[in-house]
Amino acid sequence: MRRLQKLILNGGIAACVTPRHGISGMMLPIVGLAINSNPRDLDVGFVQLGIPPNAAASDFRTLPIDADPFSFQDPVLMAGYVGGGREMSIGERPFEAGFYEQKIAVRAGRVGELVNQPDGHRAAMYRVNIPSLPGMSGGPLIALRQTNDSALSIVTAVGVISSSRLGSPILLNHCEDGETWASPIILGLGRKVSIKGKPTTISDAIHGGTINVYGKRARGIEIVREECGDVALTSFRNRDKPKPEDGGTPDV
Repeated sequence: MRRLQKLILNGGIAACVTPRHGISGMMLPIVGLAINSNPRDLDVGFVQLGIPPNAAASDFRTLPIDADPFSFQDPVLMAGYVGGGREMSIGERPFEAGFYEQKIAVRAGRVGELVNQPDGHRAAMYRVNIPSLPGMSGGPLIALRQTNDSALSIVTAVGVISSSRLGSPILLNHCEDGETWASPIILGLGRKVSIKGKPTTISDAIHGGTINVYGKRARGIEIVREECGDVALTSFRNRDKPKPEDGGTPDV
């Protein structure tokens, strides 16, 4: 973990991101990283990118964070970049050919259940009847939220692709070669980040309007951290509604 942070701070890793309506990508520095040293504890992480002065966050397409309940009968999508690498021979100099082409893979299926004690993980996971490909880890589990127009849906991120559930291919739920574990996005709302130089959490950044979300649940959650000696416990609770005298809307 420390070696990864040092590598990022020294500019050894950057992100190539294509802006909205852009033709070519932009190299953006990584200015923040919130991950677990052991992904078995919590496999939801966040990478913060620095935006140059001539760009704005609205220049980039984003999926809103979605912590609202959804029906497991509704279809979901998994998306992630696959390929893009190549085998290297000993003595061969890397990166001589520049960037390597990657392809985005999108697969459709359904969530089978939320498993509180999944194999190989200590946090709850969605069991998704979609096979994952190498490289898809970290990609979004996507829900299609209905709108007033039956022909249009809002695309949101309800989870993060973690790992293949089965070590060997097996036919399950019409799935060609197994299933996938996906972390519920709500578990990542307590992650610590830095917004404009100030430490905060994803939950507080959502409440402050910095991060785009869908629905009410992500906006209404507050992270409570209690420390007792060397042990720290993190829990969720509903935010208190502002009182009318503080500018809030009275209950009807």
